[in-house]
Amino acid sequence: MSHTPESYIAQQDEPIAQIMQILYQFIMASSPAITCRLNYGVPFFYQKKWLCYLNPLKKGGVELAFVRANELSNENAYLDFKKRKQVAGISIISPNEIPFEAIDEVLKEALLLDSMKRPK
Repeated sequence: MSHTPESYIAQQDEPIAQIMQILYQFIMASSPAITCRLNYGVPFFYQKKWLCYLNPLKKGGVELAFVRANELSNENAYLDFKKRKQVAGISIISPNEIPFEAIDEVLKEALLLDSMKRPK
């Protein structure tokens, strides 16, 4: 049983481990306010609340899923809701095809949303 996001990632099969490692480093480097810990058995990234998580896909690859995607603009349609109402993500099959610009854009908006007070 893995106890840290790093050990969880290291235990994954390739290319999932490589994709997760690249995404982990990219997300952690994007803001000093971001932390990561295992939740529901997968790496979750936080600022104040949950931002996103890395989910290995059964058919291979990794989904970077954003928890409050229903509140994001998604103006460039990067996020796929896959019949979910709140969570949506970006699926990545190959470490050579990671859409860093798209991830950066969505992550910045998710960080901004997370830093704002929620309406009561």
